[in-house]
Amino acid sequence: MTPNRAESYPLDPLREFPHALGQAKSAKALDRLLERLEAEFEARSPDESQGDLSVRFLILIDDYHLLGGRVEPEQMNRLESLARRGADAGVTTVISIPSTVLSSLADPLVRQAKVWRSGLWLRSTDMTETSSLGLRMPLEMRGKALPPGRGFLYDPAGQTLLQIASPEFPRTREPTVGSPTGLLEWVGAIRSRWKSP
Repeated sequence: MTPNRAESYPLDPLREFPHALGQAKSAKALDRLLERLEAEFEARSPDESQGDLSVRFLILIDDYHLLGGRVEPEQMNRLESLARRGADAGVTTVISIPSTVLSSLADPLVRQAKVWRSGLWLRSTDMTETSSLGLRMPLEMRGKALPPGRGFLYDPAGQTLLQIASPEFPRTREPTVGSPTGLLEWVGAIRSRWKSP
């Protein structure tokens, strides 16, 4: 979801995945996408035997800190409701927020994320920012910028330093011959391996 970002956007190639349900770049498109997601949630209700939890959903919201001012409060409430019910329905919600504005946001989904005290933390090693979500930044890493894709997977039980795959190469390193060098090529490589039924 990237509401009101009609211009070309770095994550646009992700909509080319065959299994992508949709992308919302306007409030109207967000409303349609929320309807589709709500229908999926209803089909996955624990009370219903027809729900297939082996198929998982991932909701990605980029520039989340801009979302609240660009869509109706009712849409934000629907989004928070979907995220809250997600664990029981095989759905994971990912919100991308600059750590510098995290403490100033107080909408329902951010409040819920702070209650969960779990997630994936990338980039910032500022102790004040990380502690607001329950992450304990190791002393030797405080104040140092993490490289792309390096971060912590954390929850109340603990945290793990990890390196996630990234289609982008640091400017200081040459890409491996034959490897995708950007998100568009990365998506293309994945699509070329996708076997249609």
